[in-house]
Amino acid sequence: MTSRDGVAYAYGGSKPHAVTSAGSTSYACDANGSMTTRGSQTLTWDVENRLTGITGGVSYVYDGNGFRVKKTENSVTILYVNRYYEKNLSTSTVTLYYYLGGRMVAYKEGATLRYVHQDHLTGTATVTDASGNSAGSIKYKPYGETRLSSGSLPAQKFTGQRL
Repeated sequence: MTSRDGVAYAYGGSKPHAVTSAGSTSYACDANGSMTTRGSQTLTWDVENRLTGITGGVSYVYDGNGFRVKKTENSVTILYVNRYYEKNLSTSTVTLYYYLGGRMVAYKEGATLRYVHQDHLTGTATVTDASGNSAGSIKYKPYGETRLSSGSLPAQKFTGQRL
């Protein structure tokens, strides 16, 4: 057992380097190393080892190339046409994403343009408006849970999340 930032981490099980608990939250993995349990949540995976659902009403659908094309969460459905365009089918809001050298640098949700500043793992860390004012920031725990967030972050992206 180790401790970091006042949180105790335990490792073991069939995967000796996999976290089995962090604080009071327990974790479990399958034979592929994919997380199957996160506290009270169950995560399901398809035969291509892509996340298809999380208990509580989150589901994902992928195309034949492995790209996510649809997400449903809390009765809100988002359609991902490609990495540059998505549409919220519940509100009809269109979001456009802008990339430079393969990294997301900005997005436009409706008429609002925001700039994305990524961390060293290419996850969203800070979002600013066109004047450079912070619109929000986010920090992650291991495995992608939000540790701290502030402001408006409609473009929350954690490393490994593939559109």
